[in-house]
Amino acid sequence: MTIFRYNYPFGCTQSPADSYPTDSRPMKNLLALCFLVGQFMAGTTAYATVHIIEARNFFYAPATLTIDLGDTVRFVRIAGTHPTESSTGAWPTFTLNSTLTSYDFIPTAAGNYPYICTIHSGLGMVGSFTVVSTTPPCSATSPPTGLSSVPATTSAVVSWNFLPNTQLYQLQGRPAGTGPFRKRTTTATSVNITGLLPASTYEWQVRALCVGTDEITIWSPLATFSTLSLRQEPLAPSTEPELKAWQNGSELSWTCSNCPVSGGRVLVMDLLGRILTPVVAVPAGETAAGNLPLPGGMNGIVYVMFERNGNPIAVPVHVYLP
Repeated sequence: MTIFRYNYPFGCTQSPADSYPTDSRPMKNLLALCFLVGQFMAGTTAYATVHIIEARNFFYAPATLTIDLGDTVRFVRIAGTHPTESSTGAWPTFTLNSTLTSYDFIPTAAGNYPYICTIHSGLGMVGSFTVVSTTPPCSATSPPTGLSSVPATTSAVVSWNFLPNTQLYQLQGRPAGTGPFRKRTTTATSVNITGLLPASTYEWQVRALCVGTDEITIWSPLATFSTLSLRQEPLAPSTEPELKAWQNGSELSWTCSNCPVSGGRVLVMDLLGRILTPVVAVPAGETAAGNLPLPGGMNGIVYVMFERNGNPIAVPVHVYLP
């Protein structure tokens, strides 16, 4: 007989025992689990696709749609008032208007879902979407698949594929090969695990509680991830051109970092774009730096501009009479 064992933190109790056969009260006890807090206790986020159906004046867009089981259909009001009724009773009728601007529906079974606007159906405001599933539904021998992870330094987001006919998922994980597993439940297909150690490897797996049958699937094969180290990579040096200019007595000194040595020209302009000093050519192969004469009688803001390959760079400089 297969045993389903529960772990509890301090302060959590369960009677009469914390081990039960899989054919004895699995749903009741799985819903009542009080799991260990710590490195596998964190928020959850679903990562299913959201499909938008716009409710416009007298039509839905798109009018037909095919989605995967587990995805979300979001009706969004663009204009008008539209009581949207499921022709099969899949959802209670809702009215999109200036107050209710969107409505989400998550199908729980594959099939066709027709709907109408009860006011404008006579004008052709009808639609439908089809839900398909290529994944075997939840059963004792079909655990969740597609386990993946995105680790950071002290956390990781782990996720798995949506399993049809599932009411809850149970995740367990631990440092690779050591210590007991720590468990938690979720209705989402993703968990953000926090409180991990940097540069460490963890292993985890997931199973599911099936709708209707109350079967608990076998555990998925173990998956692993490694958190990142605390070592900071040095920032790559910038390759963007950077022009600097400043007053140096009766001259304007300038330099341009990361500027090509294929030639260019330098000039000084006022705020109206008028050239105040003779244009200085910078021959190819020379260092992009030099000095310019200070505009005569100028006291205020000027712009030093370096132009190369038709691309100008300009910086303001406050000049004053020496």
